[in-house]
Amino acid sequence: SLPIVSPHCAARCPSSVHASQAYIPSPQTLHRGVVFAEEGCQPCPPGSFAPAAGSQSCLMCGHGLWSERGSSSCTSAPVVEKSDLAPEPLTFNVTALVAAWRYSLGDAAFGRGVLEVAGQQYIIGLLEAVPEPGQEGGELSHVWELHGDSREGLPGIGERACDNVDVGNTVSMPSDPQRLGSRIVAVEAVSLPGLRGVRVQYEGEEPCPGMSGKRGASLFFRCDATVDYMYAMPPVAARDERGIYHLEGLRFVASAPFAALVATSLPPGTCADDAALAWPTPLACPPCRKVDWAEQPGECGADGMREVTFVLVGPCLGGPDRPAARREACGGSVGAATEAEIEGMLKVVVVVAMIIGLALIIYAAYLHRKYHARYAGAGNAALRYGR
Repeated sequence: SLPIVSPHCAARCPSSVHASQAYIPSPQTLHRGVVFAEEGCQPCPPGSFAPAAGSQSCLMCGHGLWSERGSSSCTSAPVVEKSDLAPEPLTFNVTALVAAWRYSLGDAAFGRGVLEVAGQQYIIGLLEAVPEPGQEGGELSHVWELHGDSREGLPGIGERACDNVDVGNTVSMPSDPQRLGSRIVAVEAVSLPGLRGVRVQYEGEEPCPGMSGKRGASLFFRCDATVDYMYAMPPVAARDERGIYHLEGLRFVASAPFAALVATSLPPGTCADDAALAWPTPLACPPCRKVDWAEQPGECGADGMREVTFVLVGPCLGGPDRPAARREACGGSVGAATEAEIEGMLKVVVVVAMIIGLALIIYAAYLHRKYHARYAGAGNAALRYGR
C-alpha cells in the first residue's frame, strides 16, 4: 500500500519542472521532508515555465514573452509588434529599451538600489526578479514597494513581517516590502492616438483594496520623439545623500496628462491601486512608416493654389523621410490625386473616347450601307416601271 504523506513532507520538484501525476515519492525520500526530487519530474515545454519548486503545472508565458524548455521564468522577446490598419505593423525594440534602462539606473536596474518616485520607494528588477531587500535567498519579485520600516534610511528592513493584519475595525499600514511583481504578465506594444510605447505588466501577491484581485505594477516606456539618442545619451539617475536613486522623467501614470488614455488600454479588472509608472525615452519609439505621414493642406492663396505638407499621425523616429510638399488647386482635398494619377486618368479618358469614336464611325458606315442599298433598290424599281 502507498504511504500516507503529510503535506509538509511531500517531495517537491525543482523550479522549471512540474510533478508528473504518476510520480509517487518513496518512503526514504519522504523522511527527508522537503526535497527536490528529479525522478518523475517533467521539464516545462518551450513557451511555459514553473516558477517555484513543487509546481504542479507549467504556466504559459504572457504576450511578448518566451522561454526555452525547462525554464523557471520567461524573458522578453527582443522585438514586440503592434498591428493596426496599415499593411506593416509598428515595431518596438525591447532590447534597446532594456539597455537604456540599465544605463540610466546602473546598479539600481538590477535591484541593488532603491528608486524613489514622488516620495514612494521601489526596488525594480525590470526583467530579472530580485530577492526581498534584507532577505538573502528569500522570495523573488520584479517590483518591491517599500513601506514603513522597510523604507531605505529607516532601521529594520524586513523586520516586521505580516504587519498588514486586521486590528479591530482598522488595518495597520504594512511595513514589510510589498511584492508587486511576482511574475511578468506581458511585454506589450501600446499604440493610441498620439501615444506609443512599450508596457511591462507585472502580477503581484498583495490584495487589491476593494477588489478580489491582487495589486500589481507596470512600467510604461513612452515614446519621446523630441530627443534623438543618436546624438544624446540617456539620462543617468541621480543619487541623493541617502543613496536613493532619482530618474529624470520617471513618474506615476496617474499624474501624467495621458493617464486617461493609458487606462483605456489596460486589461479588465486591473487594480486601481497598482503601481503604474511611466518613463519617456526615444528608444521606445517605433520606426516611422510611410502611412505615418498624413497630408495637411494649407490655406488657399490669391492664385487659387495651396500647399500640402505632411505631418506624423503618431510619435516615431527614423524610417522613410517626410514626403515632399506639393501645390494643388484649392478645390482639391486631402488625398487629392497626384500629377501622375491625373495623367493616368487622362490617358484612360482619351482611350475610351477613341474607342467610342471608332464605334460611332463603324455604326455610321453600317447605316450608310444599309440605307444606301435600300434607296438604290427603290430607284431601280422606279426606272423599270417608268419604261
